[in-house]
Amino acid sequence: MTTLSTMPTPEEQAAFCTPADGYRSIWHGQTPQDDEYAYKYSGALGTYCAKHRPQAVYCPEARKTFWVYGGTSADDHAAEMSIQPGQHMAKRKFFGPGQLLPTITCIDHDTRRISAPIVLFDKWCGDPHDNPVLTVDKQGHIFVFVPSHGPWTTASFILRSKRPYDHTAFEVVEETLFAYPQPWPIDEAGLVLLHTQYDEARHWLCVASSENGVAWSESRRLAHIERGQYMVSIGDGRELYGAFNMHPREGGLERRTNLYVMRSGDGGATWRNMAGKQLTLPLDSIGNDALLEDWRARGQLVYLKDITLDEHGNPVVLYITSGDNLSGPKAGPRVWRVAAWTGEGWRHAEVGESDSNYDTGSIVIRDDAWRVIGPIESGPQPHNPGGEMAVLLSEDSGDHWEVERALTQGSPFNHTYARAPTGSDPFVLAVWASGDCRKPGPGSLHLADTDGNVYNLPRQLTEDAPWYDLGSFRP
Repeated sequence: MTTLSTMPTPEEQAAFCTPADGYRSIWHGQTPQDDEYAYKYSGALGTYCAKHRPQAVYCPEARKTFWVYGGTSADDHAAEMSIQPGQHMAKRKFFGPGQLLPTITCIDHDTRRISAPIVLFDKWCGDPHDNPVLTVDKQGHIFVFVPSHGPWTTASFILRSKRPYDHTAFEVVEETLFAYPQPWPIDEAGLVLLHTQYDEARHWLCVASSENGVAWSESRRLAHIERGQYMVSIGDGRELYGAFNMHPREGGLERRTNLYVMRSGDGGATWRNMAGKQLTLPLDSIGNDALLEDWRARGQLVYLKDITLDEHGNPVVLYITSGDNLSGPKAGPRVWRVAAWTGEGWRHAEVGESDSNYDTGSIVIRDDAWRVIGPIESGPQPHNPGGEMAVLLSEDSGDHWEVERALTQGSPFNHTYARAPTGSDPFVLAVWASGDCRKPGPGSLHLADTDGNVYNLPRQLTEDAPWYDLGSFRP
């Protein structure tokens, strides 16, 4: 493992588990473009990306939602990743230290208050690919997974709360290397971590497990289709479901395409397709038995957004198809889609259209109502990631959609990467960030409740307190 030798470990840092004086999102620009859109994707990316999950977890035992995000310092450092298509990852430039601050906060459902943000440590890089995720075990201990974007930045860390349902004090239980973490509590296995491992040629989809979250198994490879793949996953305590695309040899992640789904009922040890056929791992062919839709044959790219379970426990995948990887109108139409397993086959439907491949939202299914929360409406910076946040509603299991409510209007910058908490959360609808997509600048964080109220979290707190009334953050 190669890390920055000058980086102190989290527990050696003065920043370790310290309160912050405001809620701030890291800013990031990926792959500059020589046009008005400035980047392939960019903006306030504190809740980036869809392949980092979950970022917010509701715990009914404590009636609290715990939320981790990519924070930053009051100096508003911005990281521009200098990389062109086809350039090797080792040539990427990360500006630091002092930019990415993995941060955690907590929403108390009974009091409608939010805690002061707690900086977990300084990641010593400016890359939101290192944004944290979290899960909570049966004993109530919070585990935070802070990844690394390949072995060329800094190490990855797993942190465990010292006390159940307490987000203020942590210990480091593992220093290792993983990317795109997706940890899930599974009854028979303890914690299962779906993640990516890099080598010089491609990235591999992998799984590891731990009975106690402290001692982890070796990573086992699940898939390496040509140049790699991206996955979104969901666990319900018994089953794991993963939806993924593939990166072809020609074009790599810029030509990501196809849609695959697989499931595991034994903590990731064995995997089957939705029809029940056991898969031979690692998956390495384009036409493998997990293939759901051959979008490559139709000349379409696939951008995964979310996966959830319907009222019957069946997986529903939310994604966007597109004709090109760059920002701008020529890739259109970009179409939001759902693929839903019926128990016998897949049902497909269009949700709506978007103006950026990196418009990202969540799908939430409760009481037979299906909702997509995301930047559905075009924002002040069209064809850049995000827009105006809205809620789309379907009352016929995804076949037809209409706007239920607008969450934001007349915003100065785009809102982006709406993330819904896992768990049956009766209060928090989604969290997200907003900021300028075309030049570095400050990033703000927002929260919406299930009644449609939006809370704009202050970048600078005016008082020093452990908790704040959310109502005071209404616009």
